[in-house]
Amino acid sequence: MAPSAFPQGTEFFLPTDRPIIIMTLRPSDILAVFIAGAIMKSAIIKRSITIAGHKTSLSLEDAFWECLQQIAKYRGQNVHQLVATINENRHSGNLSSAIRLFVLGFYRDQPDPQSGTRVRFAA
Repeated sequence: MAPSAFPQGTEFFLPTDRPIIIMTLRPSDILAVFIAGAIMKSAIIKRSITIAGHKTSLSLEDAFWECLQQIAKYRGQNVHQLVATINENRHSGNLSSAIRLFVLGFYRDQPDPQSGTRVRFAA
């Protein structure tokens, strides 16, 4: 069996400096994500978004909606503007998948607050 991509106890840092700790629960590499000691729930939330004057609905886990809001605020945008930008720059796949990849890339590319260097993991 291949080892998990993230060793147990690996820490990631959001712009708010709250650590995310990834822990392997079973050999099947099902991961639980803990933020500041609380388990994140991954319920799918469906919301309406307006992109270029057209309404569309997006289904994303609540954690991704929260991250989109944080990233949009960080960039001085609202969620609709950020999603429109993601939509314009996606190369293939559906919009929900493009958003998940964007959020992953955004946080993956953040510098480590202690060393100031970027830590990237192989995909």
